[in-house]
Amino acid sequence: MLPSPVGSRQRSRSLVFGLGASITNADGMITGAKLPSGRQILRCMLYNCDVQLHDKRPGMNGALSRFMAAKVVLEQVRPFYAKANIPMVSDRGACNKMVELVDVNNKLRRIPQARRSSKATARQVDAMERRLDSTFPLWSPNAEEKIRNPEDIAFLASMKGDRVATFGAFDAKLQSKVKRRQKREAGAAARQSHFTSEQQEMKVKSRMAMLESESDEDSVTDEIATLPAENTPPCKHKKTGTTAFIPPDILSRPSLVSLATRLKITPMQQAAFTRGLITESGGNCANISASYATADRSRRQVLEVVNKEHQKQWTPSPMCTLHWDSKLTPTLSNVRQLEERLTVVVGDAEQLKLLGVPAYTKGKDEACGEIIARLTCKLLQDWCCADQVVNMAFDTTASNTGHLTAACIAIQVSLDRPLLWSGCRHHIGEVLLSHIFTNLKVEASRSPEVTLFKRLQDNWNLLPHKYSGPLSRYITANAEQPFLGKLRAELTVSAAAVIDYKRGDYHEFVQLCLVYLGADDAAQTPVNFQRPGALHKARWMAKLLYTLKLALMEQHIALLPQGTITTRQQVPKIRAFANFITHIYATWWLTCDTAVYAAWNDLKLYHNLYTYKSVDEGIATSAMKALERHLWYLTGEMLPLALFSNKVPADERRALADAILEHKPDDLPMRAPQQRFGTGFGKPKFPVLSPTTRLADLANPDCWFGMHQLHIDPAFLSLTVEDWATSASFQAGVVNVRAINVVNDCAERGVKLTSDFVAAAKSEQHLQNVLQAVEHDRCEQPNLRRCKRKLNTVKD
Repeated sequence: MLPSPVGSRQRSRSLVFGLGASITNADGMITGAKLPSGRQILRCMLYNCDVQLHDKRPGMNGALSRFMAAKVVLEQVRPFYAKANIPMVSDRGACNKMVELVDVNNKLRRIPQARRSSKATARQVDAMERRLDSTFPLWSPNAEEKIRNPEDIAFLASMKGDRVATFGAFDAKLQSKVKRRQKREAGAAARQSHFTSEQQEMKVKSRMAMLESESDEDSVTDEIATLPAENTPPCKHKKTGTTAFIPPDILSRPSLVSLATRLKITPMQQAAFTRGLITESGGNCANISASYATADRSRRQVLEVVNKEHQKQWTPSPMCTLHWDSKLTPTLSNVRQLEERLTVVVGDAEQLKLLGVPAYTKGKDEACGEIIARLTCKLLQDWCCADQVVNMAFDTTASNTGHLTAACIAIQVSLDRPLLWSGCRHHIGEVLLSHIFTNLKVEASRSPEVTLFKRLQDNWNLLPHKYSGPLSRYITANAEQPFLGKLRAELTVSAAAVIDYKRGDYHEFVQLCLVYLGADDAAQTPVNFQRPGALHKARWMAKLLYTLKLALMEQHIALLPQGTITTRQQVPKIRAFANFITHIYATWWLTCDTAVYAAWNDLKLYHNLYTYKSVDEGIATSAMKALERHLWYLTGEMLPLALFSNKVPADERRALADAILEHKPDDLPMRAPQQRFGTGFGKPKFPVLSPTTRLADLANPDCWFGMHQLHIDPAFLSLTVEDWATSASFQAGVVNVRAINVVNDCAERGVKLTSDFVAAAKSEQHLQNVLQAVEHDRCEQPNLRRCKRKLNTVKD
């Protein structure tokens, strides 16, 4: 025995060595109003590991291993920690700690009797006693961070120290949480029960419908008697389900085939889902053709029939615009190989139709423009709409607008008649912006990505993403000029009119412009800067968005080390480019997709650029040079569109009408233009502009060719502008000019559609059928999130 002045201490030490009072059944149960101490854990572990007690423990056959005993003890300890809302360590970690406690105790018990009175042994025993008297630590290392209730944190601190605190009644806050949790669990159980009863009810009704169609009334009655009775109380808002007949060829129905193709559901997934739906509805899958082979065969055969039916039912508009665009896409046989595909679309401002996306190979014997013309005209003939085409909308690339073998000329030669030329205005805006960005020499890198924007993306986390304070606005020293103030007012009005209709990058661009110019509405709301995305130089919207972000956050960028994002030479160039975007470019871009505004907007842009020389001569000169190569809508053929624009002042429209009447040719109708390069199929000749040029100054005899192409009756030209709105010829002209589309976005969307679904096709004809089915289903159901409900009308 170790010497001790107090007998209780000696008895407690004897327990450490396994001496004194023996382990009883009472030690197998951990009780108390505190977290278990080390002594309670040790005695409970010894109880479960003692061979001599295995007969006294009900349900126990022999002694447990130490780890199994630790698991049994852990289940008794767990309620104490749950009651205190203290997170525990993992089960394995807790069991290992208990086993380690038993190992330490066994090591002390193996000390010989002669050595138990040494100082080293006394220190070990004292340390073990302190460990047994304190709380056995099973809480997680970061328990204080996970606990939300201050009372629980205080209780844990007491358990770690003097162990004065004890369990009491739950506090009001904790009690309310427990009640809410119990209420949620009860609600979930009720909803599950309700769902189960609804399923059972639907199975009953489905079985009844099947029996009514296959058996007489007596057999139906007998079958219903065997079905389980409903025991769910009626609910006011309860949905009773529906009875539906599933045809045996459900996988071959055109609407479902089109929808599955649109959603990119594989035939295997469609077949499996159909079988699962029928089974859950109480049907018999043996009566339905719902195999993978049926779904796969339907994709090929049904889509071809649907495509032919849609082609027969489609009626082209009386006057259409022809769109096309080509791009490299993966081949049908190998996704790693690329091939050229041509997207062809026709339509007007209200209706657009994808004719096809054929593949082609560039050859030495046939020019690219001739290939495009051959494939385009073939599709026009197949869809019987060649005679309705009056206009061409295209990207202003050399393969489309060249003087010799360009696609525009080849298409007119194939159709054997001249057409109107409409360069894509979005593409024109892209060329204009890229020309200025290149001439500014913001960076000398020739990499595919703009390195300045790449650095902005890499260091984005160093900048504020949401900021409501003052931002950098780089209005030049001449900001108080009436000219710039007028430009800012025009942008504010234009942005307010279209901001609710723009989406994605376009919406973000409008918001950044308003913030940069300090609009009142934008200044009152916090600025949310979105992380930079695509950085390729071909992404012209990147130049707009990221330049404005760099300009607005320059104060924060300046706090970073030099060259982290911008260099000292790039800062003034970014300011100049941002000023041009917000004062000149944005107002033109917001309304560039409207055909009747095109001529007036381009002429006004030229005048603004000429005046902008007093602010930044370099940018203005560069922009004017780029614009002079894209005056597609200031030619005589396209000028009549400005007559139908309410944006053009009345005196300008009157002067333009008088000028058109003055250039009236002797031989009408005028079937071929005169101001073109080469023959009547050539590229239109652009006018020469000056600071004083008006729309009326650009009129020439070709205006009558444009009016002839659009079937515009000139009777209203002799009336006053105020009387045009009541003129029948003017109203008919308003309808006819809708045939002119001035942006080629629909062809680019066709390219994206092909890229998305080329992997779902097995052959060339299958791909064309897939594209037609997806386009038609999107027209029928533009938004799948909205539920289409048909209301039943009652007739008197």
